[in-house]
Parts: sequence; structure tokens; C-alpha cells
Amino acid sequence: MKNKIMAGCAALVLSVAAWAAVAQQDAPPASGQGDNQARHEQMMQRHMDKVAQELNLTDQQKPQVQAIMKSQMEKMRALREQQEAQMKQLHESMQGELAKVLTPDQMTKLKSMHDHMGPGHMGGKHRHGGPEGGAPPPPQE
Repeated sequence: MKNKIMAGCAALVLSVAAWAAVAQQDAPPASGQGDNQARHEQMMQRHMDKVAQELNLTDQQKPQVQAIMKSQMEKMRALREQQEAQMKQLHESMQGELAKVLTPDQMTKLKSMHDHMGPGHMGGKHRHGGPEGGAPPPPQE
């Protein structure tokens, strides 16, 4: 019985983590912040409904599980924001160190190379696979 409970908890945690990853990846830019918040809440409610159905949660368990999931999501969001801030600081530090070694022309060319690579390289949101999830672009010569 204890193993079933642990397996259920593990499945719930994995489900929340997977949902969080998908929610962040599918989120539109911050310009539609209000719409994004409403969409986020709807997505979370659909996910909660599915979890409640799959786990056959009682009416007493539903709000408890939802509160736990919401709390964990907020903690994960805060951690992600902290990591993004640290990554930005590391990137800025690297740029400063490179500027001490490279010529201004080389720095300009490096920036151009990174701009050409697109988001995910040197400071943008990282997505594996290249444009639209396809293969990476061919190398330029």
C-alpha cells in the first residue's frame, strides 16, 4: 500500500513538472499578460480536473491537492526566475571577459554570430532543435 501511495505521489509530481514545462514553452510573449494569466489558470484547471479524475480524488482531496500543486508551481516559477537572472549575470560576465580579450571588431562579429543563431544562444530562451523545433540551421560559410 505504501508503494502505491509513493508511486501515486511520484506520478503527480512528474505530471505537475511536465505540465509546468509545457505551460512555459507554450506561453506567449509578456505583451498579453492578462490573457496569458487567464490562459494559464484555465490550463491549470484542466490539468487539475484530469489529475482529479485519473486519481479518483474525493471532494475533500481536490482542494488539498490543488493547493499543493499551486504552491509547488509558484516555488518552481520563483526558482526558474532566479536561475534566469543568474544566467543573465553569467552571460554579462562572460561578455565583459571576452571584451578584454577580443578586439571591438571581433566583439561585433561575435554579437552578429549570436544574433544569427537566434534565441537560446547566449541569453535567450533555449529550445532544443532549431527553428520551429526542426533541425538546426546549416552552418554558414
